[in-house]
Amino acid sequence: MNNKLVVISLILLILFLTGCHHSNITYIDGKVVDQNYQPIEGIRVKYEGSVVETNSWGRFGFSLFVDQPEFIEITFDGTHLGFGKMTRTVQVCPNTNYSMGTIKMERNLALVYGTVTYPHPDTIYANTLNTERIELPAIDGPAYVDGEIIVKFKDIIQTQSVKTLSTEIGIEILSKSSNGQFINIKTSDDIIETIQALEKRPDVEYAEPNYYLYPLSNSKINSLSYERDYDQQWNLQAINIENALKEVPNSSDIIVAVLDTGIKKGVPDLDSNILWDLGYDFVEDDNDPGVFWNSHGTRVAYIINSVTGNSVSILPIRILRSATNDTAWGTTWELIEGLEYAIQIADVINLSVAIKTPYGDIQSVSDIIKEAEEAGVLIIAAAGNDGYSSPAYPASDSRVLSVGAVGPSLQPASYTNRGVDIYAPGGDYNLYPIGKENTIWVGDGWAEGTSLASAHVAGVAAMILAKEDLTPSELRSRLRNTSLKLAYDDGAGLVDAYRAVTGIEHGRIFVFVGKKDYWWDEISYNTEESTYTYAKEINGYWENYFEITTVEPGDRWIYAWIDRDANKTLNNGDYFAEKWIPDLKPGEARRVDLVLEYYYD
Repeated sequence: MNNKLVVISLILLILFLTGCHHSNITYIDGKVVDQNYQPIEGIRVKYEGSVVETNSWGRFGFSLFVDQPEFIEITFDGTHLGFGKMTRTVQVCPNTNYSMGTIKMERNLALVYGTVTYPHPDTIYANTLNTERIELPAIDGPAYVDGEIIVKFKDIIQTQSVKTLSTEIGIEILSKSSNGQFINIKTSDDIIETIQALEKRPDVEYAEPNYYLYPLSNSKINSLSYERDYDQQWNLQAINIENALKEVPNSSDIIVAVLDTGIKKGVPDLDSNILWDLGYDFVEDDNDPGVFWNSHGTRVAYIINSVTGNSVSILPIRILRSATNDTAWGTTWELIEGLEYAIQIADVINLSVAIKTPYGDIQSVSDIIKEAEEAGVLIIAAAGNDGYSSPAYPASDSRVLSVGAVGPSLQPASYTNRGVDIYAPGGDYNLYPIGKENTIWVGDGWAEGTSLASAHVAGVAAMILAKEDLTPSELRSRLRNTSLKLAYDDGAGLVDAYRAVTGIEHGRIFVFVGKKDYWWDEISYNTEESTYTYAKEINGYWENYFEITTVEPGDRWIYAWIDRDANKTLNNGDYFAEKWIPDLKPGEARRVDLVLEYYYD
């Protein structure tokens, strides 16, 4: 009997002990608020090796094992949020939940918050334009050449097929493409009916009107000199060209084709880089694409040459005829001929033109663009100057890199089409205060337009190819991914020449606070002995808000910095802003808005 009692007692003891073990879990919770009784998120609540953080309601909770009544210390750490650190001692008992109630923490550091934006002066647009400005005539005439049709055959065109076509439909053969698949014809019959008749033929793939195309530069203000100091060329500074040229000082092995109005002969710094012996004039159908006036094509070539440090090889191809020195026009047929020719020679093709059509893509041009892609040639095109939400054609083709324009504020220009792949300087005459300095220096004067923006990107593309061999798809991705994201509404960025040639993608905007003993102290964030405390970095893509919660009280400086050449030292080409914050008080929250500016020493 005694043995049985002993066994039963042991079993009961084991059960009791086991039950006690499971019942000795104690739960502790509470809420942390600031001096204004607002909940604080992110306070670190620590007990021995355990850490939990308060949630968005300021609440916390954790469990611990307690085998007997005892006093424990719980630490509330808010130093990373500017609230310092405090310790509370509480008595806990086994199998007892304990609420610490509301714990108030006062901020002993200051909070600095605000926004970082890019240069964006008040943009006041003129009711009437300055009389110096010369506008292109409104493009409100017919969309295509009367009676002309471009026909693509399914196979290489045979002479007999052309003769048969001419006899059966009653058309005049104007020209035949070099690849043998396109012909340009003229009919006196209704153009739509003729196209329908052609497309019923088994040997014809499609037929379409011969559309007009136009240059995309808005204006020019005359000047007498080709010389202009670098510090007056905001456009070159904006794309970080000075640092890029240190990486790629020579791009002469790369050929950029300029399909435009032809190029003026004898322009200083430009003439020697033009491949005159390889160029062609598809307007006059001869091998002399040179002109004797400061044409649209001359300005485009001038920008490409300037971007590359006067070192690129430019292939002149004339596809636009000029009515005056400032207006020009061409046709789809001449564009097709020019593209076919350029594909055989060039590495990059610049198209600062747009086709006037309400019908979207032009099939014949899209086919040639596909040929360029397959041949390893990137086409870069101006987006258009209509202020539309999408690019004009051919910039709208998915295999073409479309380029919009920014003014000196680095914001999209008042006229530029949006929805582009990338932005580049094109000028914006109407920015306040109105003046030529808001436009682009083009060798013989000042101009604006997405034509010039496209030329900047073409020059940068040439510099990339001078350093490494990329496919058109890789080149498009490189330019887009390394662009400086300026929170444009279509998500595109500003071309950055240095980042593009090095392949370094843009990271974040550095925002930091420090105490500066002397105004000339060097700004740096890569050395331990720096007097500046790195505080936070913010995404520069869509977000421009920052909040620094751990600022020491007193007189402070706040800085925002985009280190565009990634050398961790403030120098030419970076974007930078600084502002003095006097007499910052403990617990104070002060707003400071920063406007980045181009840094040029």
